[in-house]
Amino acid sequence: MKPKQIGVSIWQKSFNDRILRNEKAHQEAWKYIENNPLKKYFDTH
Repeated sequence: MKPKQIGVSIWQKSFNDRILRNEKAHQEAWKYIENNPLKKYFDTH
């Protein structure tokens, strides 16, 4: 285990947090989550 250091990022690169403020935002996020594995599959086959 590495010691904690000030100024060291713990987040992954290209990681974005989103706040789902309403039902539409929630539905869009859920649609993305559901379709993302399918997109990866079709992009590789």
